[in-house]
Amino acid sequence: MAKDILVEVQVPHLVDTKLPAVEVYVHDRVGDHQLTEILLGVEEESIPYVVSQRAESNPLELAQKAAIVSRLGVGIGVTVDDVVITTEKLPVDQPYITGQLNRNHAVDRALGQAAARIVKRMPLTGPSGESILFAPTGA
Repeated sequence: MAKDILVEVQVPHLVDTKLPAVEVYVHDRVGDHQLTEILLGVEEESIPYVVSQRAESNPLELAQKAAIVSRLGVGIGVTVDDVVITTEKLPVDQPYITGQLNRNHAVDRALGQAAARIVKRMPLTGPSGESILFAPTGA
C-alpha cells in the first residue's frame, strides 16, 4: 500500500508577503521621537503603517515613492522640517497634503489621521476634530 507524501513547495517570488499599510518614508536625520504624533494619528484610525529610513531628503520624492510601494496607495514622506502625504496616482509635484514637522503636536497627529482617512475614504479632520478640506498645493 502506498503512503501519502506531503510535499511542501515554497515559491517566494509568487507570494506577496507585504501587508497592506501606509508606507512612511523618513529621512535618516529624523528621529523616532519626531514621528510619534504622526504615527499615533495613523494608528488612531486603525490603519497599519510601516516606517522606513531613507537617505532621500526631498519630502515630495519620499512621499511619492512610499505611496507607490504601499499596497494601500498612500505614502507619507518626512524630512527634518516637512511632512508630505500623497497617493500613488498624484504627480510627485502635486501632493495631497503638505505640512511642517513638529510645529504643533495636534497638527502632526491630524496629518497622520489624514493619511489614514484618505485610505478609508473618509472626510479629513483638523487638529480640533472639525471637518476640513485641504486646498491643492499651489492654489
